[in-house]
Amino acid sequence: MSQALLTYYVVSDKVEYYPPYLFAVFIDSIVDKIKSSGLGCYVKWTCMSVFLYADDILLAPSVTSLQQLLLVCEHELYSLDMAINVKKSSCMKIGPRFNVNCCNIITEDCRDLLWCDSLRYLGVYINSARTFSCSYSHAKQSTYRAFNALFGKVGRIASSELVVQLFKSKCLPVILLWS
Repeated sequence: MSQALLTYYVVSDKVEYYPPYLFAVFIDSIVDKIKSSGLGCYVKWTCMSVFLYADDILLAPSVTSLQQLLLVCEHELYSLDMAINVKKSSCMKIGPRFNVNCCNIITEDCRDLLWCDSLRYLGVYINSARTFSCSYSHAKQSTYRAFNALFGKVGRIASSELVVQLFKSKCLPVILLWS
C-alpha cells in the first residue's frame, strides 16, 4: 500500500500508575508481545507500532489493526496485573481518511476509547489531519503567560537589557520545550 494512501490510527494509552523503575521492568514484555503479533506499523521491517516514554503511543494502519493491537496490550497488561486507564486514553486518525467517522475502539471490558481531534504527547499537541501536524498554540500561551508574570514582577523598574536576559533565561525555555 502506498504511503500516501495510508491512514495511521493512534491511541494514547495511559497505564495505571507504577513507579518508573518498576514500570520499566514490566513494560518490555508488552513491547515483545506487540512485535511478535505482527500488527501495527512497520518501516523497513522495523516495528513502529509502539512508542514508550512518559506516555505510551500505539500506531496502526487501520481501525481493525488498532483494535487488535489494543487487545494484545490488554492481555499482557492483565497478566502483569495492570490495566489501561480509559479515562486518560484516546484515539486519533492521521491520513487521508482522518475526517471519516468510524466506531470507537473497545477494551476487553467493553469500555470505549473515544476519537479526538488532538492529543498531547510529551507536551506537544498532535493534530488529527491529512498529514502529520502539531499545534504550538499552547506553547505560545505558556510563553506569554511566563513573560507576563515576569514583567508583572519587574515592570518598568528593570532595564530593557535585564528584561531581555530574564526572558531568555525564564521564558524562552518554555517555548523551546514545546518545539
